[in-house]
Amino acid sequence: MLAAATLAGLHTALTHLKRLWPTLGMVTEGNPAVIFSNGEWDDAKLHSKRVDPRDVIAEVKQKGLCELSEVQSAIVEHNGAITIVPHEKAD
Repeated sequence: MLAAATLAGLHTALTHLKRLWPTLGMVTEGNPAVIFSNGEWDDAKLHSKRVDPRDVIAEVKQKGLCELSEVQSAIVEHNGAITIVPHEKAD
């Protein structure tokens, strides 16, 4: 019980401290990283975020897009989710 209470207390304290010092949040959670932009992969960020291009392609297909040429950028968020930004369609 003591260990669980300690972890809960640390989590609560860290949450409040992140509000006071946003830099602490960037250190503990990380920053979003653009891993694909304008048709080119950023291999260094792919490696540092431990993301496989196949995971990005799967996310593209889940978004309803057929090819990477339809994607403006792919971003790995601080929580590990991959955000796909499609090219804007010209009317």
